[in-house]
Amino acid sequence: MTGPLYDLTAATAHLRVYEPLSAFEDWAQSLIIGAPPRTADQIDALENQQLWERTLRGVSDPFPHTEQELFRTVKFLDYQGAEHTRYCPSQIQARSLLAAEQAEEAMRAEVFDLLIPPAARRANGQRVDTDKLAADLTHLHTRTSTWGIPLSWFSLFRDDDECEVLYVGERLRNVRLLVPFEQAIERLAWAVQAMATHAP
Repeated sequence: MTGPLYDLTAATAHLRVYEPLSAFEDWAQSLIIGAPPRTADQIDALENQQLWERTLRGVSDPFPHTEQELFRTVKFLDYQGAEHTRYCPSQIQARSLLAAEQAEEAMRAEVFDLLIPPAARRANGQRVDTDKLAADLTHLHTRTSTWGIPLSWFSLFRDDDECEVLYVGERLRNVRLLVPFEQAIERLAWAVQAMATHAP
């Protein structure tokens, strides 16, 4: 393996929902408060590193085993100039299961069994905290799309939304669009209403 990890991963788009500390359960708040401060880029790099480590295990088992929940952090100023902090959990166990389901739907059963053997799926089923998994799937904070951005996501953003562009050297690394949750919901409601009005 050569080169930085981000050179070896597929181009992905993430739609993330960040919430205030009070929106999370006590155990999550304890993790957030006790964790060392990390930028979103540091969390992305750590998740990519963990993914490569899982992929390169001696046995084929790409599911997370003991990784602790990670929280991305974003800070922003409101219209009065007050700073606010919002958090987005990685929910890696739930997202791994969803990715496995998508892979299973996209390939032949014998190929899928080579990629993620039945023994790995059974072992992961025994590791999963079913209550936490159900809660995460009900309230998923991150949606991921590989090699493209779903058209429906564009209904949440406008040209004049806050934008962060990150370069590594001369190479484009990340583009982030930020919009307040309430505003995104209003835009989504408008888009749904517009589609309903123009539906045949």
